[in-house]
Amino acid sequence: MMRRDFLVLVIGVAAFLLFGGHNSASVLAAPPCVQRLSACPDHGCANAGTPDAFLNERKRTWPSSNPATEITLDDFEALQTQADRLFGHRKQLTAQDRGLLRHLKLTSFQGHVSEGDFVQVVGYLVGLPQRPKAEGPESVNCNLMDDGTHRNNDFHIPIARNPGDTEYEGVVVEIIPQKRPVAWKINGIRQMARDQLQVLVRGQLMYDNKHVVNKDPQNDNRQPKR
Repeated sequence: MMRRDFLVLVIGVAAFLLFGGHNSASVLAAPPCVQRLSACPDHGCANAGTPDAFLNERKRTWPSSNPATEITLDDFEALQTQADRLFGHRKQLTAQDRGLLRHLKLTSFQGHVSEGDFVQVVGYLVGLPQRPKAEGPESVNCNLMDDGTHRNNDFHIPIARNPGDTEYEGVVVEIIPQKRPVAWKINGIRQMARDQLQVLVRGQLMYDNKHVVNKDPQNDNRQPKR
């Protein structure tokens, strides 16, 4: 089943992803719209005021300084179901649409969360040998190429309940390049996966409507595996 998903995101630190929406074919990256990351606006290469711009701006929003709400990987299943009921397989969401992602019920306790809330999740990094990895050019990062240092690119990090789980049993953490500590390198993150260290990730809860869920290991739809 193809579904949209949620992303837990700490700007400049880390991010969790679940995916869903329309299955989109792989396309060549558009050329960069700026020369350096520091000049990239919050809406990235998207036209201001468009659904793609709203998504980019949400991803670039710094989380609040309030205490993080602890949620579980099981909670993401419940959040996914509620999002499916709201939007089905709609690919484009307006700012008004995104405003509906509020007071979503959790299963781990009698609480609610909304898109943009500061949350935290515990799990293990999985996906070796392909992931964790640095992503390629993306609109949110103004389509800047990877120069070898990964300073322009998100880090894509699958996280699951157990160190032996596959990507299909987890969600995704993303570490975005904006304000990311220089010392945070993808090789170090991959080493944490090899060492099977349990991690705590804090960040903004975000609904990613640009991808689809791929829970079938026999069907590679070129989307994140989960």
